[in-house]
Amino acid sequence: MAEVKWNITDKRFVAFFDILGFKDLVANNTHKAVLEKLDSLKKTILRFENLGEEKRLEAYKLDKNQSKSVTFSDSIIFFSKGETFKDLVKILLDSYGTIKFAIEKGLAIKGGISFGEITVDFEQSLFFGQPIIDAYLLHEELQMITAIMDNNFEVKLKTFDTDTLITNMIIDYKANLKSGRITHKLMKPFRKNIPTRIQSLTKLYDLTSGRPRLYIDNTIEFLKSIPE
Repeated sequence: MAEVKWNITDKRFVAFFDILGFKDLVANNTHKAVLEKLDSLKKTILRFENLGEEKRLEAYKLDKNQSKSVTFSDSIIFFSKGETFKDLVKILLDSYGTIKFAIEKGLAIKGGISFGEITVDFEQSLFFGQPIIDAYLLHEELQMITAIMDNNFEVKLKTFDTDTLITNMIIDYKANLKSGRITHKLMKPFRKNIPTRIQSLTKLYDLTSGRPRLYIDNTIEFLKSIPE
């Protein structure tokens, strides 16, 4: 895969993720146990750089640095290189893989995805732009263990032709937000993987009580609603 130079400021996709209940995770586990979970997640995220080498994705011709990530404690942010269809595919694959791996490791996670002009300077550790704020604020509203897309993402999505990989990863749904049930596009697992995802989510009940279980309930209800 080719490695292409990034523009520091450009129109690009951003996906913002937070681990839910991180404070309780730290309080109820040893430092070593939490570190192992975070380290495992970080290593998996770094491997996403080589997704384009997978045979099933060869047709998309993804560059090695099609996206990059940065982590702050319990937060993970993915940035795409630009605004092409390849960038769209990569940011969705990053988001899909992060959600899948986190849940399998017993980590509840939620995210928001947006699009627009963003400055990304890894050398100066400088990251800013309205889409980052938009992704963060929308993800804060979400009461589900998945990723939600905002209007800027949806408008950009309409500029691309329909693609099977994309339609297998996102779906319109009345999302559970703090302000009520509101229609948005959400990240979903491939249909054949839904039973396994529900099993993984069910295991999270053993780690939570009260309000946090609402996120699990809402997500399982969402997965069961996805048509065959």
